[in-house]
This record gives sequence, C-alpha cells and structure tokens, in this order.
Amino acid sequence: MAQIQITTIVTITDEKSQPKRMVTRKTITGLTAIEERDYAINSNSTRTIWDPTNVDTEVMTDFDFLFAWSDGNVFLENVADIGADNGAESGVIKVVKDLPYMLGSDDSFANYTAGAGTAGTADVIDKLIVNEAAGSARKLKVIMAT
Repeated sequence: MAQIQITTIVTITDEKSQPKRMVTRKTITGLTAIEERDYAINSNSTRTIWDPTNVDTEVMTDFDFLFAWSDGNVFLENVADIGADNGAESGVIKVVKDLPYMLGSDDSFANYTAGAGTAGTADVIDKLIVNEAAGSARKLKVIMAT
C-alpha cells in the first residue's frame, strides 16, 4: 500500500518581532494509487484537469488526497454532482503562486444552501477545472491519490 506524508511548517513574526513556529504532520496510508500530473496552462484559458466521467482517458475515479501547486495564480473550480441528481454545485478558489492547495478527500455537498452550514446532500467532487485569467501561461502540478 502507498502512503503520502505531509509536513507543513509555518513561521510568523509578530508585531514584537517574536518568531512563532507551527509544525503539522499528516500521513495518509492505505492508498492504492498515486498519480502525478504536470499541466501547461495557456494564458487566458480554461482547462479540465480531472473528469472521472471520461472513462476512456481518466484513470482516477475519485480521490482521498489532492495537491495542486502553480508557478502563478490560477483559479481551481471543483464541481459536485455533475449528474445533477441533487443540484450541481461549483466552488472556485484561487491557488496562489507557490502556495500548495490540498484537500484530504473528494467529499462535498450538492444542493447546498448558503449560510446553513452543511445543509444539502452529501456528495463528492466530480470534476476539476483550472482557469488562468491573468494573461500569463502557468505550470500546474497536481497529485491525486486514492
């Protein structure tokens, strides 16, 4: 079985010039597949980077870990309930240059009610789309595991 180990170190210096350090460690075990992907994202473009409904080309049908890193700011859209059984939901986050974005599962909600906590129907992320809107080509590294 494969595993992924994540160590995060955050060091801040407060207003009194006192450094503070926080270290977190997480190991994800029992993985049966890990896939690394490298993408070239053209300037001002949108690209689907994961779509498990495309059974001819997609190996990963779900994920228990997602890592995304870019050499420039990009927007990552995750879509839940692509089949619209409960009401498709999209969420978009900005992946900031050199700051990895990680998810510990593909769990999500469809038919979500804003401001109601976890109101909605438990679902999973069904598609990942990246958008580069700043006019510069970007590199994107994605690691997925299940």
